[in-house]
Amino acid sequence: MPDVDICILGAGPGGATAALHLANAGRPCLLLDRARFPRDKVCGDALSGKVLAELRRIRPELPAELETSPAQLPSWGIEFYAPNGRRLSVPFKPRFNKATDAAAGHIIKRLDFDNFLAEEVRRRPEIDFQEGVDVANHEQLPDGRWRLTAADGTEIATARLLLVANGAQSSFARQVGGHALEPAHHCAGLRAYYRGVQGLSPDNFIELHFIKDFLPGYLWVFPLPNGEANVGVGMLTEAVSQKKVNLRQRLDDMLQAHPALKVRFAGAERLGPVRGFGLPLGPSAEHYRAGATYCSATPAPSSTLSRGRASGTPSFRGVTPLIGLGAPSWRKISPRRFCAVTMVPCTTGCGRSCALAG
Repeated sequence: MPDVDICILGAGPGGATAALHLANAGRPCLLLDRARFPRDKVCGDALSGKVLAELRRIRPELPAELETSPAQLPSWGIEFYAPNGRRLSVPFKPRFNKATDAAAGHIIKRLDFDNFLAEEVRRRPEIDFQEGVDVANHEQLPDGRWRLTAADGTEIATARLLLVANGAQSSFARQVGGHALEPAHHCAGLRAYYRGVQGLSPDNFIELHFIKDFLPGYLWVFPLPNGEANVGVGMLTEAVSQKKVNLRQRLDDMLQAHPALKVRFAGAERLGPVRGFGLPLGPSAEHYRAGATYCSATPAPSSTLSRGRASGTPSFRGVTPLIGLGAPSWRKISPRRFCAVTMVPCTTGCGRSCALAG
């Protein structure tokens, strides 16, 4: 059983980028995930320009390497469809030139994007990346270290600092972090892949449809390579419960009957099942006042990854850790403040470059 300084649970975008930033600082870590990559993750599959900036911080060449991947499409903007049917097209960059400008966003399945990060992790000797490891129990020892065990009691590792990036509804987040599902701050969603959707933007604009009788929910259509599209719906869990909404049925109904969609989907083929997911959008003000001991992210659309949701970097850099799609939970192991770069006790008191290990 390894005894390490830093262990990260979850190798999605939050955990992987945290490990990579530590590696850049010369700090080794143990990175554990119960899945084996590549693996699917329900998402809208869109990456904002902030994600590209975060990739650049990890390694300057990463955005260009992502752009050359056949698994992605460059995206140049968003199309909003209002309840009255009117469309508003918003380019990410005014008067963009696809021949000379770098794309401000990309669309890539999480199956491929998360594996793109995992491959970068595998290149780094500072990171001990172990896949197929299911941590069932977490125990804090008297000396402050964390002991991780499997369901059968087998010891997996002990760590001085534990960074949890395996989701806001993981057992650690619920049992240790005290994170409870808050319907008013939680989104229920569905995602499906289609081939042959008509009328997609030639500039790969992503689409957000706000349909009158589906409010306060929304429907998205995001183009993908090979003529495919990520199609889904999202709505606050509280509204789903209050309105007794059957999201799966409503998705089918809108694609088959809505005037703006039925012609476009008439000849489309659904690829695989419709899959559901739940996404915390951020805790309530009461949660902050209660003095929660783990960090949370600012709300973001459930179908996209923004910088805060694709980064495990500490919040002093202006990046809040993930919630939902890999939520780092910083647990207090001592009252000391640790430098967020070197992970050793702070000696300068500068505050700007330090993060409380709690």
